[in-house]
Amino acid sequence: MTRRQPAAAVLLLHGGREDGLGAPPPGPFNLPALRMRPFAYALRRALPGDVLVRAVRYGHRGWNGARADPLHDAVRALDELRRAAGDIPVELDRVLPGAAGGPARSGTAR
Repeated sequence: MTRRQPAAAVLLLHGGREDGLGAPPPGPFNLPALRMRPFAYALRRALPGDVLVRAVRYGHRGWNGARADPLHDAVRALDELRRAAGDIPVELDRVLPGAAGGPARSGTAR
């Protein structure tokens, strides 16, 4: 069976703390990430099969002021999507200033 090229993707960006340099808790203890699972499930069911739904995995728990750690994680996730799926439109589920620029970053759902 040949796998179809994705037509588009949705990247889920969960919320969290404002500050925190520690790593996020693993699996079932990462409550912000767990809260996104029902959204991901609903999107996968509602969207055509050629639309990827992915979630960002953050390296730190907070935004951390000028460091803007989640921005770097989102850009990395978008770049990984582009490498895996090619140059497809990607919708972000929330506004993350600076992440929606560039050819593989088409827009933000509100």
